Amino acid sequence: METLSHVSEKIKCINERTQLSYLQCSLLAFISMNRRVVVGHLKKPSKYSNKFIDIQKVFFDNDEYSFVFNVQSFLAKRAQERMSSYNKKNSSGKWALRKVRSQKKRECIHLLEDILFEDGFVVMYDTENREGIGGNVFIILPDGSVMDKVMIKRLGQTIWNYCEVEKKDTKEIILNNGVVMTLLSREITN
Repeated sequence: METLSHVSEKIKCINERTQLSYLQCSLLAFISMNRRVVVGHLKKPSKYSNKFIDIQKVFFDNDEYSFVFNVQSFLAKRAQERMSSYNKKNSSGKWALRKVRSQKKRECIHLLEDILFEDGFVVMYDTENREGIGGNVFIILPDGSVMDKVMIKRLGQTIWNYCEVEKKDTKEIILNNGVVMTLLSREITN
C-alpha cells in the first residue's frame, strides 16, 4: 500500500508536469502574436497530466527578413550531442535516454523564453526539475503587467484544448495571431 508521502509526491510531480505544459502553451500564445508556429501531432494523452506539445517550426516574418527556425531538428541535434556525451562517459543507455528527454523539455521551454525575451517578456518560476516547474510562476509582459500562475493556467488550457481538438482534423496545427486572438475572445466571453 502506498504511503501518504508517496502519493503526495506523485501529485506534486503531476502538477509540475501540467504546469510546464500550461507555461509552454502560454509562451506559444505570446510567440504566435507576432510569428507563425507549427505544432505537430500531440502525443498520446496521459491519464493524469497534459502532455508537452511538439513544436515543429517557428516562422519569423517581417519587413527586414524571413526566417524559419526548425525547432525539432535543433532539439534533436542537441539531444544527439548529449547522448554521445553520455555514451563517452559509459553511462547506462536507459538512464541517458531519460536524462536527455527531460532536458529536451526544459531546453524547449528555455528556447521559447529566449524568443519572447527579445520581445520584452520575462518568465520567472521558483523551481525547475526533471518533472517540470513548481512554485510561483509568472510572466512579466512588455508593458510591465504581470501574468500570474492562474492566468497562465487559463491561457495554457485554452491553447492546449485547441491543439487537442485540431489534432483530430489535421496533421499539423498552425498557431498565429488570428487563431490566438479568436481563442482569447472566446475565453473572455465565457
